Amino acid sequence: MSLTEHRVREVSTFAAVGVAATLTHLLAAWIFHAAGLGPQMANFLGWVSAVGVSFLGHARLTFRVGGPLAAYLPKFVFVSAVAYAVSAIVVSGATATGASFPVALALVGLTVPPASYLAQRFLVFRAVSAGRDRLILVPLLAGGAIFLWFRTALVNHDVAWYLVAGRQWIDGARLYTDLSEVNPPLAFYLIRAALHFGDVLALGPAASLAAFTGGLVAISTVWVGRSLPQDARSPVLIQFVFAVALVIPFLGHFGQREHLMVILLAPWVAAALFTDDPLRGRGAIARGIVGGIGVCLKPYFLVYPLALTVTEIIRTRSLRPILAPANLAMGSVGVLYVAFVAVVHPEYLGTVVPDARLVYGAVTLPVALQVQNIWPLATALAGLVLLAGRGGIFGQRALALYLAAILAYVLQGNGFTYHAAPIHALALIGLAVLALRRPGPLRLASVTAVALILGQALVEGGYRNPLSARLADRFETLGLAPDRLLVWSPSLLPAFPLVLDQRADWAGHAGSLWLLPGTLDLAVSDGDDGDPRRPVLDRQRDLMARDLARCPDVVILDRVMPFQSQPLDLRRFAGPRIARDLDRDYTLLDSGERFDILTRRTPCA
Repeated sequence: MSLTEHRVREVSTFAAVGVAATLTHLLAAWIFHAAGLGPQMANFLGWVSAVGVSFLGHARLTFRVGGPLAAYLPKFVFVSAVAYAVSAIVVSGATATGASFPVALALVGLTVPPASYLAQRFLVFRAVSAGRDRLILVPLLAGGAIFLWFRTALVNHDVAWYLVAGRQWIDGARLYTDLSEVNPPLAFYLIRAALHFGDVLALGPAASLAAFTGGLVAISTVWVGRSLPQDARSPVLIQFVFAVALVIPFLGHFGQREHLMVILLAPWVAAALFTDDPLRGRGAIARGIVGGIGVCLKPYFLVYPLALTVTEIIRTRSLRPILAPANLAMGSVGVLYVAFVAVVHPEYLGTVVPDARLVYGAVTLPVALQVQNIWPLATALAGLVLLAGRGGIFGQRALALYLAAILAYVLQGNGFTYHAAPIHALALIGLAVLALRRPGPLRLASVTAVALILGQALVEGGYRNPLSARLADRFETLGLAPDRLLVWSPSLLPAFPLVLDQRADWAGHAGSLWLLPGTLDLAVSDGDDGDPRRPVLDRQRDLMARDLARCPDVVILDRVMPFQSQPLDLRRFAGPRIARDLDRDYTLLDSGERFDILTRRTPCA
């Protein structure tokens, strides 16, 4: 058989197997749905059935692979999942531009099958290299487990605010104008990407976040495996360690900026801990670009590239590492990001940052809590073990990155628990590297420290929000189901994820009154008009008046200022104009130990 005849047979068989898999998908989904499963689960199980038919058909008939097939399965499932996602994106994009559904399906037919054929021929069913093709199995399992677990989990209050604000942004609200937020915009762009991805797959907010973040973890851990040297010991185990480090310390902080940063920086970290020159060579620029995106999530994250660069300067006794390709790539991302924010979101640098400099320092936990949130025993033991194992360049780099994580926590000065999560993630990775390289007592100490960190993380468990849950219970008792909800509080905790739970439209300008703590004394004392915080207070009151103008059905007033004994009087803080509007338009329905729940007395104009 000539090469042309061989290709014709291969392509025609590929098409025939594809048709058989499609029919299997439809039939299996119909059977599962008829058996009582919901449409989404029935469709998913239909897809799983089709993947099985497709895998066996393409392996034995299309590409005629001999011998055991297990080594090919992980990559085949990965390519199939990507093809499914791409087809959904093509349909969504085509219909969003006004194309009819048949046209959208035609575009899928023209793009996805040819791309799938090429991917399977050149990536999936090529000769299996010794051990390297197994490196996609852990990422697939990790990504799938993340989606299945977190798609119905309670969403962290910070991330819930991002999801609500991201949806309002998609619907036309302007970031830093209609939506007030102290944090820079990159996290909003990533969460918006998650929401768009979820829209394509018809997922809710939590499931969208789970699918997007699970996909990022899968890609990151695949890249970690590809960043390892060819002679690396236990590459699958190393991937597993990274997957654990990207999930377990973040059980209660899933999707937070710290979580996204560690995911995006993981290949860069792997290169630092397993290659001789991580700032140069194959993949250094790509790792620098993606890691730079993670670093740009917060300016404090600059400590990570600085720590590695200083370590390399000391090791090489040269300043050349400063201008290494990875650093230049990462620096370029930072410069472009700042320029982008200045041009696209001038309000952030022009108003938000100056306001934050004046008042945001008031949002700080007591020192005792800051120490407690870092898990002092586990953190100290991990630090001692890494210090003892600092011999050799890889041990020095592991210690440097661990100390950088601690420094980032201290520099932020707030002491929130999610600020400490990267410490525990990098400790797990560094300790695992040490255990692999240093047998004897140091290995035992490393395993002990790992067990302590994992045990603490599992004891802490997933995210819990007693304030939001308490309000949800009160809503159920009072028979409230607001279409538009407003919560005024100096904290995000009461409002989110309550808004997602109620499926209500958020009527606020921000997730919390983040300008309040730093201007409360000025509002209560009617202080000097020359105080530089006076314009900030006036802006806060104008924004609160705009909240009421959005006509929320239910308004919740928080009467507690965290870590202060004096009750919080939000009416006095808001000023007489807003207090009069509340008295005129709202009725006090319920007053608990912390929250006043007001319902609208008059219909909206």
